[in-house]
Order: sequence, then C-alpha cells, then structure tokens
Amino acid sequence: MHKILVAYHGGEAARRALYSAAQLARAIHAPVGVISVVPLYPNRGPDAPAPWDGAAQHQEHLEEAGRVFRASGIEPELINLAGEPARLIEREAESRGYDTIVMGGGHKGWLQRLMTGSVVAEVVARSRATIVVVP
Repeated sequence: MHKILVAYHGGEAARRALYSAAQLARAIHAPVGVISVVPLYPNRGPDAPAPWDGAAQHQEHLEEAGRVFRASGIEPELINLAGEPARLIEREAESRGYDTIVMGGGHKGWLQRLMTGSVVAEVVARSRATIVVVP
C-alpha cells in the first residue's frame, strides 16, 4: 500500500471510510487523495446533476474530508469531478498512481440499487487497485 484514494460523498458509510482511511494513512505514512464525483443524470439534460446532488455539495464534502485529514497531520489531494462515479474513481486511481481505494459500503435498498446501481460493486469489479470497503 503506497497511495490511498478515498471515494467520499458525505454519507454515513463514506464518513466511516474517511476516518478509517485517515487512521490507516497516518499509521503507514501513505499519501492520500479524496475524490468526490457529482453524478450526472442525462435524462435531466446534457451534463445535468440532480438538484439534490450538485457540485457545491460535493465541494463541501471535499472540504470536510480535507479538514479530517489535516487534523491527522495529512495534506490530502482533493479531486472534484462530474460524471459517472465508478468509472471516474477507477480512472483517477489508475492515472494518479493510487494503489488502494477506500470506500464506504452503504446499504441501499433493492429499488435504489436497481435505479442507481452500486458504485462500490462497479469499482470492485473493474479496478486493479486494492479495494477496502468499510461497512
């Protein structure tokens, strides 16, 4: 484990993953990045985020994550993107040299999973990095 990328969106499972990653990074002296991806919903228009899940909210999540890591003595790389979350998490991990991805394993109901899919499952299925899922 050399570089840790944390996928963060502000949810409870993601917050647990954030704190777990901070402890891990501090223990092994690993550089950290935090990625927050604004999902786009093409049925709302080209490149349109949902009104409840916009860029400002994701920027706030990144700032929160930055404060958590800085309190642990770690200066994180903050990555704010828009698009398909699983694909961008995987792409950024590979292109930036992150060999470990830490994600929160939220508990979606069957209908929500059917409508939105599972970012964790997609990243696990496609990424070459080691994936740590925090329940």
